[in-house]
Amino acid sequence: MSVRGQVKQTFTRFQSSSSSDPSEDPDDRFRYFTSGVLPSLSRTHKAAAATAENEGAGILLFVPTYHDFVRLRNFFSSDPRCAHLSFGSISEYSDATEVRRARSYFYTGKNDVLIVSGRAHHFRRYLNMQGTKRVLFYSVPENAEWYKEAVGWLEGAVARGGEVSVRCLFSRWEVLALERVVGSARVAKMIRQGREDVFEFR
Repeated sequence: MSVRGQVKQTFTRFQSSSSSDPSEDPDDRFRYFTSGVLPSLSRTHKAAAATAENEGAGILLFVPTYHDFVRLRNFFSSDPRCAHLSFGSISEYSDATEVRRARSYFYTGKNDVLIVSGRAHHFRRYLNMQGTKRVLFYSVPENAEWYKEAVGWLEGAVARGGEVSVRCLFSRWEVLALERVVGSARVAKMIRQGREDVFEFR
């Protein structure tokens, strides 16, 4: 079940370093994530840790491509900037035991972040991901249904009256995927280069 319409969805455009070569996009995206997004994840972690319940930050990081998934998993496991963020991961190569452990640790708050690859969701088609309070799309999913279904994982938190959010990173090279998610009327403005780079919808 989708909860679109009840949740504020923020789309953040990062600047591509090349106007003609999309091959630079993965590195541009990673730099933006580590410098512009990671600090907000740290703040979310600190706020969750300060609560009496200490239920975990509930950050679901949805990573459509396996290459980016591996890069982020390695980053979270080795970079000192992530030392305070406990995390788990689920990819298309995770066995059933690994999946159960990752989901359990996320639900109980033992892990603040759960990194999920797009193809893991494609093959397993998770209907629920308990513990999700914030969904962060590392890039726009090619399949718009993945976007809707991942946003739907917030249903439990919404029902409990908790604070939830959705954020999706995108670049100028993701026009078609973005159009499938936000519609034709919005995509032209969102891709156009200019001063505005954050767009919010409900």
